[in-house]
Amino acid sequence: CLDERVLIDAGVRKARGLVSVLPDASSNLYLTLTAALANSRLRIVSRAVDAGSQDKLAFVGAADSVTPSSTAGRRMVAEMMSGETTGFLQEMLEDTGGGYRVEECRVTDGCGAVGKSLGELRISSRAGVAVFAIVTADGETVFNPPGDRILRGGDVLLGLASPRRILKVARIVASGRAGHWWKRSRKRPSEDEG
Repeated sequence: CLDERVLIDAGVRKARGLVSVLPDASSNLYLTLTAALANSRLRIVSRAVDAGSQDKLAFVGAADSVTPSSTAGRRMVAEMMSGETTGFLQEMLEDTGGGYRVEECRVTDGCGAVGKSLGELRISSRAGVAVFAIVTADGETVFNPPGDRILRGGDVLLGLASPRRILKVARIVASGRAGHWWKRSRKRPSEDEG
């Protein structure tokens, strides 16, 4: 995978993402750099050996990096302090049956939800999804956003949802309407039309 020709044959130029989990820091660094040069739009998440290598990986094109030993340590402490919550989150991550998980819905500049409040869209009552956070375009996270929070292009809504329910949220966000917009758009016959 460190051979540029192999990466190109594998489709790195058209790929949307790459996860680099090679065993040593230099290999992950080289793979990240090579892939980023081949596709500047590629989202790369790489394994980091320590905090110092995280900075280097970011410099050569990694959008994010994970230090397994640090992550494992935090998980162990979380398990000790709040085992039920950690167990729930782990079960949710490992569920492959299409159950509930943290899902995201992006608000693009041209969609109908821009300029409307969360309350107006009634996402919770219409789609059965509680939006527990909004990540703004500049990276700020707003937890438990109020109903009067106005949505802007670039916002990302985070909610606990099934993949099917997040599609309902996407429809509501795209249309900017709280109701069943795809049904309302059909013309109903008048009484005169019989």
